[in-house]
Amino acid sequence: MTQSSLSIDARKQKILSGVFGVSFFDISIFVTALVLFLMLILIKKNTITAFMVHPLIYMYAIFVSIFRISRIVSASFSKYSFAKIMPANSRDYEPTVSFIIPCKNEEKSIEKTVSKCFEALYPREKVEVIVINDGSTDGTMNVLTGLMSRFGRLTVVNWEKNRGKREGMTEGIRLATGEIVIQLDSDSYIPRITKCS
Repeated sequence: MTQSSLSIDARKQKILSGVFGVSFFDISIFVTALVLFLMLILIKKNTITAFMVHPLIYMYAIFVSIFRISRIVSASFSKYSFAKIMPANSRDYEPTVSFIIPCKNEEKSIEKTVSKCFEALYPREKVEVIVINDGSTDGTMNVLTGLMSRFGRLTVVNWEKNRGKREGMTEGIRLATGEIVIQLDSDSYIPRITKCS
């Protein structure tokens, strides 16, 4: 294509965008959907007698067919929409991560669980750990206090009375600032894994 033909195509696209107030991409999606809908009606026209006998079943069949075709059409545009969300260098994208650990009477295991979260092969400044001490009666809070001096991104919520694991998870999610939230049991830990390449 020559430079002049490219500029003519660009002008046509700009005119279409200006007339309809939407982008060329949006118009192409609408036209594609319309063509597919008309094709669906043409395919189903042989069963129009069934529509007269069982209209609900016929409408359901049309709805399911349109839904399935729409999934195929939308999947074909996924690269375009994904590019709008993710930056160009998405392989370098590292979201912030929040680990939520509700615990009760886990004096022996909570230190390893929290330490393993910070030992993961992931930028430490992008990791936060939130521990909810849910009314422990052993030395769990003493261990957590010592861990807070070691790890600056550790948040501890200390409840004097037990409220239950569900309340602890809810409180952790409410306090989490990470883009990804992971809930861990207090006696489990994550392995020190390498990043995917």
